[in-house]
Amino acid sequence: MKIGYLSDGDAEISTLPTLLNKTGSPNAIVGIVKTHLQIDTLDGNIIAASEKGMRQLRALGADAVVVILDQEKVSECAPGLARRIEGILRSGYGGWFQVIDVVIKERTFENWLIGDIEAIEAQPARFQVKNRMKEAVQKGLADRVDALTEIKQAAVRYDYAKIADARRIAQRANPYKIAIASRSFRRLLRVHGEPRYLNQSHDPETTAVQNETKKET
Repeated sequence: MKIGYLSDGDAEISTLPTLLNKTGSPNAIVGIVKTHLQIDTLDGNIIAASEKGMRQLRALGADAVVVILDQEKVSECAPGLARRIEGILRSGYGGWFQVIDVVIKERTFENWLIGDIEAIEAQPARFQVKNRMKEAVQKGLADRVDALTEIKQAAVRYDYAKIADARRIAQRANPYKIAIASRSFRRLLRVHGEPRYLNQSHDPETTAVQNETKKET
């Protein structure tokens, strides 16, 4: 299946292929494009806000679309919010694509990047990781941390560069380690077609992921 992605974040657009292409999904990414859709867009405006991006992905030959949004300050639970937006998008664009899924990041793209803390620690000339960030990741709580603030504070020599540093981390990162630390990233892997998560994105760890991690340590 050919999957197209819509995202409101520049770092995701430039970096996600690096992470997703390391997975075992049989699906191909045909493009990641910018969307004007925001998490707090009124229901009646969701179809119009996403139209430009949907047309671009249709022109690229996408069979399926995954929309990635930050939850930001919206209080509605992420799964319910995703289902609601999915329903609206499918009503408008279901004739264009076989599948339309929505993934809600509970905070920011950095909450995914810190999920493989070793990929950040492997760059001591660029980042000095604080214990509180490391402990949160080890407990599988990467989605709950103020990751953007933490990673900014960890940056040394010069300020954190949202796109350039995201690329630098993603090049070293193991998506399966990120999945252990982040529920929302497990959801992303599931809709991307990663076989390990097709039936259990809710499960914080699996034997397969644990074995993958052990092989690398």
